Amino acid sequence: MRYFALSLIALALFSGCSTKKKRPKTADAASAALATALKKGDGQAIYDLLDQKSKWSLMSALRAQREIRKLVKKHYPKDRQPRLLARTRGAAKSADATKYFLFVVKRDRLFATLGSADSAAKARARSTDRADFAAGGKLRRFCHADGVWTFCGFRARFEALKVRANRDLTTVRENAETFRKGG
Repeated sequence: MRYFALSLIALALFSGCSTKKKRPKTADAASAALATALKKGDGQAIYDLLDQKSKWSLMSALRAQREIRKLVKKHYPKDRQPRLLARTRGAAKSADATKYFLFVVKRDRLFATLGSADSAAKARARSTDRADFAAGGKLRRFCHADGVWTFCGFRARFEALKVRANRDLTTVRENAETFRKGG
């Protein structure tokens, strides 16, 4: 029985490996994958192309905004809740970081910053860890790490989103404590 259970676990682990998404090994492949995803309107594929730092920033911002919502609902007076809950509605509507990414991209019209999906991307600058492509007059930046190329063009925006969300969370925690004490 014990070996049967171990066999099932091993089978589950190995079968999961075969479904892993193929990651671009060159900057040109990453650029082509982004262009294809833009053309198809495939937000999931674009999220999958994001670099890890961008994804971590998104996850951190999502976590902070969910915490803000929880504290506001629990401790803030009813008349002060609507404005803060409206600012964090993306976190409420998003089941995971991918959905939150799609919300942020739509809200901030970030796909428009990537140029036309029909425009052929031309390499502008390359190094061993970064490549810039121009498409439709817009810059698309890719980064190389751990043997794969990823899209890192939104990294600064998502880092700023994370910083803002965590700063808001600090303020909301302080205010929630004040309201909790009856202040």
